[in-house]
Amino acid sequence: MSEYLHVEKPFLDQLATLGWKVIDHGPGVIPADPAVSLRTHFREWLLPEVFRQSVRALNPWLTDRQLDQLRDQLLRHPNRTLLEANEDVQKILFKAQVDVNESTG
Repeated sequence: MSEYLHVEKPFLDQLATLGWKVIDHGPGVIPADPAVSLRTHFREWLLPEVFRQSVRALNPWLTDRQLDQLRDQLLRHPNRTLLEANEDVQKILFKAQVDVNESTG
């Protein structure tokens, strides 16, 4: 049974149907170039430019400084297990608020 054919590929297809940009390396391929997946190295789990563009599209009034602060909040998880870090990020995404519109006051 192929995990790619039965799990990964259907999930990528579903994301594409929802309008996501999908980078499909194909079955049995071990990615070697992090730039293909929009990152500078493979340990990078948050795609900086995709994050900035996506959050800015939803909140055009956010300043670069506010976007940087939000990104830094999401990246700050020292000594956490993957599950704990994922839970923390989810809490931040559900509850994060920027209470000052620095562009217009």
